[in-house]
Amino acid sequence: MKNKALVLSLLIIFNISIVIATDCQDFDNGKTYFLKSHAIGDWYGGGDPKIYGQDPNPSFGKPTSDSYSTYYDWCTGLQLMEAICDANGKLSVASFSCPNGCYQGACKCQTNSDCPQGYVCRGDGFTCVEGEDVDCYDDGNDYFTKQKVQIRKNGIIVSTNYDRCEGNILNEAYCQDPHSDDVSFLTYTCPDGCSEGACLKIIQCTESWSCSSWSSCINGQQTRTCTDTNNCGTTLSRPPLSQSCTVSNEKPDFSVNGLEISSASDAPKEGNYDRNIFVKIFNSGKEIVPGYLSYEIKVKDENGNDIDSCIMNSYLNWFSNKEAIVKGGSCSLNLPAGKLTFVTEVDVKKEYNELNENNNIYTQKIEILSEDYKCKDSDGGKNFNVKGEIEGYLMEELSIKTFKDTCENVNKLKEYDCQNDGAKIGYVYENCQYGCKDGVCLTESIPTTTPTQSEEPESVITEDEYLKQSCDGCLMEDNCVSYGTRLDEKYCSLSKDFLNQRDLGSSCNENYECKSNECLDRECVSTYGLLKRIWVWIKNLFN
Repeated sequence: MKNKALVLSLLIIFNISIVIATDCQDFDNGKTYFLKSHAIGDWYGGGDPKIYGQDPNPSFGKPTSDSYSTYYDWCTGLQLMEAICDANGKLSVASFSCPNGCYQGACKCQTNSDCPQGYVCRGDGFTCVEGEDVDCYDDGNDYFTKQKVQIRKNGIIVSTNYDRCEGNILNEAYCQDPHSDDVSFLTYTCPDGCSEGACLKIIQCTESWSCSSWSSCINGQQTRTCTDTNNCGTTLSRPPLSQSCTVSNEKPDFSVNGLEISSASDAPKEGNYDRNIFVKIFNSGKEIVPGYLSYEIKVKDENGNDIDSCIMNSYLNWFSNKEAIVKGGSCSLNLPAGKLTFVTEVDVKKEYNELNENNNIYTQKIEILSEDYKCKDSDGGKNFNVKGEIEGYLMEELSIKTFKDTCENVNKLKEYDCQNDGAKIGYVYENCQYGCKDGVCLTESIPTTTPTQSEEPESVITEDEYLKQSCDGCLMEDNCVSYGTRLDEKYCSLSKDFLNQRDLGSSCNENYECKSNECLDRECVSTYGLLKRIWVWIKNLFN
């Protein structure tokens, strides 16, 4: 009998162990990826019971005293490791790639439809949590605008709370949590009063003053006018309208002795003329302090009629040997084609004593080309065997000039041609194999013959006439001097005339055009003058 009882007991224990061994339970009822859960049962791989899905190494099982294994859902990157019961009733795991990311053992949800019934898409990381779909909507936190907070459940508005006033105190409604129905109020004291759920806003005007230049010094006072561009109607921050001043009886003396149009590679053409215009100044009295000068440039036609004008605000550079130049900004003029005259008036009877007879009114003639003007060469270019005549723009004189091909000597031809796509005059030299005569290279030697009675003798030219024709330069008495020769502050120009050398700061193309004999970056400069000024400054510094 005892043996039968023992056998029955063993069978009962064995049956119970079989039931326990095959009982797997999934607490989220399957593959519910958007809800964190766990499952228990015998691990499909066998072995002792363990706990999976816990930090720090969720993939490694930890020993447990339970008679079954436990597997918690966990995340690895975007992958969810979901605890399941497999077809054999064993505890297992399924891997799932979360489309919106994985957070604390569940895929992130986007809408409530991702969650099981009775759950809403809320909580940390937007995972499914148990409860109603509650939203708190706040218009914002603006004390000067009446706003509201609404509570919605399952998309339906269930309550609305507005900002409200209690005297000068504003009670500003706001959401404690965007997914709860807890509405709170923030109190704020309105500085200018509270009305209908918002602080009153008193618009304050900020003055913004713009003032004219100071007037001349009269009886020890200078005045100016100031305007508030915001038109506030107050003068709390208006700058002073007058100030004390001292009148100096000494005026610097200077005379305008030149007007320079900045040089360019092409001749000026009709239309908008936007180039620097420089005024040359000679100081014959007290030194002028560097500063700004304002003067007007007027343009007139050949009959003296006004064409255009503009105001130049230019900087007066310091002097070298009592010479200076007013460096100009660009002066934009709309000019027609033709011969024009530029007229400038610099500080007439104001802050300086003008010394020249025209009261510092200076003129400069300039010829403006039509838009379609091109240099013209009668022999079609570099044709050494045809005497050509060229008409083109000479930048040195700012006007159109005419030149003929000429013999530099008995074997050398000076051939004029159009350069820069017809923009200006240029020339080249050609050594003639058979000699040069009357502006052409001869194609063969001319034999010496005696004319017959039926032939008329060639016209005989004098030595002076031949010298004039063959001189490639300027005639000085009976001598032909080459281009660029300097004499008494004049130089031989391409027009075969002696022109005055240019002052410091003037535009130039060659060194010989400048009094300093230095042309750098198309401007007359003086390295010696600069070094001298530096040396004087150093001496004064140490003395």
